[in-house]
Amino acid sequence: MESKSEAIDAVIAWVDGNDPKLNAKRAQYIQSKITVREDVGGTARFSNIGEIYWCVASINKFAPWFRKIYIITDGQDPKIDEHLPKGSDINHIPVEIVDHKVIFKDYEEYLPVFNSLAIETMMWRIPGLSEKFIYFNDDFLLANPVTPSDFFTPDGLPIARGYRHSTFTAWFLREMNYISKLGKSKVKFRDTMVQAATTVKGKALVWFVRVHHTPHALVKSQFERFFKHHPHAFINNISYKFRNRAQLLPIEVIYLYAINKLGAPLEDMRQSLVYFDAKNPSETFKERFKKLIHDRQVKFICINSFERFTPNAQRLLAEWFNKRLGMKLAIPDENKDNALESK
Repeated sequence: MESKSEAIDAVIAWVDGNDPKLNAKRAQYIQSKITVREDVGGTARFSNIGEIYWCVASINKFAPWFRKIYIITDGQDPKIDEHLPKGSDINHIPVEIVDHKVIFKDYEEYLPVFNSLAIETMMWRIPGLSEKFIYFNDDFLLANPVTPSDFFTPDGLPIARGYRHSTFTAWFLREMNYISKLGKSKVKFRDTMVQAATTVKGKALVWFVRVHHTPHALVKSQFERFFKHHPHAFINNISYKFRNRAQLLPIEVIYLYAINKLGAPLEDMRQSLVYFDAKNPSETFKERFKKLIHDRQVKFICINSFERFTPNAQRLLAEWFNKRLGMKLAIPDENKDNALESK
């Protein structure tokens, strides 16, 4: 086991989209058809059926060296201790709930936000957060044991996970798509990376990092440095209630700085990632599920839009996660609420 003296924290962004109070708050700011699109502010962006418990359990089980787990929420609490047995090997790392008001201190006029890009812009401001930290979405899981060396070099540089992508090609396709769709094109994950690259160096930056759906190794002081030198980008990124194509991906600018200025490594970790999406054809799902079961080189799992998977796909994944983590998360159907029972 790695020493906790390295003081690396985990940060998870989480929202309970089933909360009527949050949904009522969000409804007050929906002003157009665009803001209810699934790529911007639709219900699927806020849905959850308990993935947060698998996420936290996997961190505890496969990365026990974390000092603390911070969960960023908007007036909510997943009540980890009520669902995972306290002190067990799936719930022994201290958990602290951090409200949006805490990370938006001195910028409360921009609240509320229903926008992961705005939240990621502010997450480095968590009081007490370690200099080196790792950011998870609540649908990211660890599949096998990992160590700090999977995320940071011996010199403390973050290991960026992704691959090089042509900035000009991505920018050109982005603009053509926007024009062809009369300004109604979807806000894609890649677009936020292109925006980050153009903010850093304009279209002169030949390539950017096509970021993977894996936990991200980050450094707090690098966030502070970037936004100190780019105050307009900082304010712009937190000013949108819902995702907007004018926003940048904060993780991208940190990776570009770390790689180009500090010499941080870039690793294509597609072999170590199994990415499940509700849009995957059944054959693709079967192939990826087989890889998850048999390939011990897989370290990371992402389950995108799990609530939209077929019942059979949900059952197969849930059974594997539960067995792997030593817990039982019941998948709800149309007549049941979320239920979790720990072993």
